[in-house]
Parts: sequence; structure tokens; C-alpha cells
Amino acid sequence: MPGFPASAARGPDMPVTASTLTLGPCHKEQAEPVDPHAGLERMIEIASEGLTISAAQLRQELEAGGDMPDLTSGALTTHGLRLIAQTLALMKYSPLAHTKEQQ
Repeated sequence: MPGFPASAARGPDMPVTASTLTLGPCHKEQAEPVDPHAGLERMIEIASEGLTISAAQLRQELEAGGDMPDLTSGALTTHGLRLIAQTLALMKYSPLAHTKEQQ
């Protein structure tokens, strides 16, 4: 019963019992080696998803701007990466951006 001590729900004549659960050693499965860049590529794909910038273009921009070390170290978060992708998509890779360049 919420708001009442456990002893009130048991009644005064019911003893408190305890049980112990013992866990045996776990079977450890061997993980297959993963390419360390596979996670980065997936992050870049997700960040550019639904935008006018492709994953390849975003990667190229990150490399050109020297931001890849920040991404690999974790200093650049997934949220930050998405904001960068959105900004680049609007400023450089949208039809509106190309119209401004032609003027």
C-alpha cells in the first residue's frame, strides 16, 4: 500500500523474511572486432539524415575544418554534430544557398 510502512501491510504477526539470490559466473561471449571508424560513419550518417547534405559531404566538411579529431575523441557530441550538419545543409547545400551564390 503506497504511503504506508511495509510492516503495516504485513500485519504485526507476520515475520519479515529475506532471500538471497546468488548468480553464477557468466558465460562471456567473444565480440567480433569492430572497425573503430564504423561508429563514426554511422554517427555522420545519422547526423545528415533528412537534410540536404549527404554523409559524404558532411564528412568532407568535418575533415576540411579539422573537426574529425573532436568527433573521434568525443569532444564533439552527437547533438553538436547534428547542429553542424543542419547549419551546413542550410548555408551550403540547400537550393536557397545556391540561389544566393548566383546573385
